[in-house]
Amino acid sequence: GDGEALYNLGVMQLNGEGPFTPNPREAENLFQQAADQGYGPAHTGLGIRYMDPKSFYAAADDAQQDAAEYNLTLAFQHFSIAAEAGNLDAHYRLAEMYRQGFGIAQNAHLALQHYAIAASADHPHALLQLGESLMSEVGPTRMR
Repeated sequence: GDGEALYNLGVMQLNGEGPFTPNPREAENLFQQAADQGYGPAHTGLGIRYMDPKSFYAAADDAQQDAAEYNLTLAFQHFSIAAEAGNLDAHYRLAEMYRQGFGIAQNAHLALQHYAIAASADHPHALLQLGESLMSEVGPTRMR
């Protein structure tokens, strides 16, 4: 199948759009199939799933929510693949992981690099974080 089509079908399954009721487990399967075909946004979706499984599985029953695996190593791997493919949201999420030391070693330099890439294409959250990071580095008195 087509990676983009599988991903879009997964989004519909996740959100319960069109003829679908929300089904996060099926969405995850479709995202994985799309990622296996090299579709970058599917890697971002899987990264989100592993970084925040409770939100990803929010529409699922309690048993599925409890079984949802939390894995920051897999989240980082998926975000890295998506970022290499040019996915801006993946760059933003990698920046967040580096800034906070969330599952990886904290690295302000790499965080700024990823924020800058995402911000260069007007990613709103990256623009905000980049601005805040630069202000804290430079400070208001040095900007005069």
